[in-house]
Amino acid sequence: MDFTDYSTVRIAPDLVNSLGSPSGTETLADTDQLREFLIEHEVDPPGHLTASDLDSMRALRATVRQVFEAENESSAAEIINRLIHDAKTSPYLTDHDGHWHMHYTSMQAPISDRIGAICGMVLAAVVERYGIERLGICAAEDCGDVFIDTSRNRSKRFCNDTCSSRTNVAAYRARNKAAT
Repeated sequence: MDFTDYSTVRIAPDLVNSLGSPSGTETLADTDQLREFLIEHEVDPPGHLTASDLDSMRALRATVRQVFEAENESSAAEIINRLIHDAKTSPYLTDHDGHWHMHYTSMQAPISDRIGAICGMVLAAVVERYGIERLGICAAEDCGDVFIDTSRNRSKRFCNDTCSSRTNVAAYRARNKAAT
């Protein structure tokens, strides 16, 4: 799977996973953590983030999760189109930081609109080019984190190596126990 800017692809699942699964640990607990999230994903944060910005991002997170939970491409497309519409997207090419890239909303737009536009456009590109099969929910029994499968053969089943290893070890132990 060819993505030229992997940090952009990560933003949608990272936003959804900011409400830890299964722990429920909130990693967007305050505006400082929101600022860190934005910087980590190469999004210029506004000078001042408010509690309202935080609430809007958490509401956006719930909507983005719905895309990963969609039963089919039509359902996913409906949610993605709503994300794009609600963010009032107006894509433009810019080189404000020394390299060319796309912005999907004005830099003055509310941060949840800016992130909603990015998530909507990234998810639209993934579904359009690769299909909904690339959007996944971790197969580990005690995890509900989401991911975008960037593997060559569409084989990703777990959100990370930890969940994969834990599940494989549990299966191995269950087989051994059943054999004895």
